[in-house]
Amino acid sequence: MSAATPVSASSARRAIRRLAVIALAALVTACGGGPDLEGYFDQVAEIGRVQNIRSAAIAGATPDRDDIAEIVDLRRDGLRELRAIEAPDDVAGLHNEFVGAFERVVTLAEAFLRDTEGLDDRAFTEALSASVEIDEAQRRFSAFCRALEIEAAGLGVPDVDLSC
Repeated sequence: MSAATPVSASSARRAIRRLAVIALAALVTACGGGPDLEGYFDQVAEIGRVQNIRSAAIAGATPDRDDIAEIVDLRRDGLRELRAIEAPDDVAGLHNEFVGAFERVVTLAEAFLRDTEGLDDRAFTEALSASVEIDEAQRRFSAFCRALEIEAAGLGVPDVDLSC
């Protein structure tokens, strides 16, 4: 066994102060301090980036029912992740509208899959092409997404790309 290295009083005080600062930061976050704006936009951007990459890998030029079902599962996961983010007060209202618009897209896509169950591939593709309600919900979601990007710039967080 080795002998303990003596610690100076000033080193001990510095260590205690560092621990106090870390504890205070953890307490502020746990009590609703939430993420800073940059951290918030980084989280949302990463969710969008992953959603786009994985969606592109799933769907071909003409996605079939299985592709759409897999994308809906992916969107459901993204929605869960977006709901879990604690938005800073500066963007909380817009974040809630953004999440609500995305929820509408997911809900309509889930209903579409239920409503088209049992259709052959051709009929499913035709129904998908004719689905204006999902397209409108997607346009609304994209508008909120772009609004968040614009809001980021207005709040001094440049170059935010949420993969709208």
